[in-house]
Amino acid sequence: ALKQTIFSEVLPFYLKKLDAHISKNNGYLANKKFSWADVYFGAICENFNFLIGREVTDGFPNMKALKEKIHGLPPIKAWIDKRPADDLTFIPELFAKKK
Repeated sequence: ALKQTIFSEVLPFYLKKLDAHISKNNGYLANKKFSWADVYFGAICENFNFLIGREVTDGFPNMKALKEKIHGLPPIKAWIDKRPADDLTFIPELFAKKK
């Protein structure tokens, strides 16, 4: 029940605020220009996608545009294209079935 509330109410509430912030900030997270915060955002999006089971930026056009901008940077795109496959199960305790 808590997980459902988080995914259906809490997460959308904050993602909407983040999307609006990016819109007001020239398409970036900080100082109206590209920063390390944007790089981190681009990386963390994939972790969120795994955790919530869908694309976190769906329905949030400014977040989606920023993620695509970051993932389109030549060095980052090159890494994404060649990196080894990974299912991001880096926190197995989160997914362990309770007894």
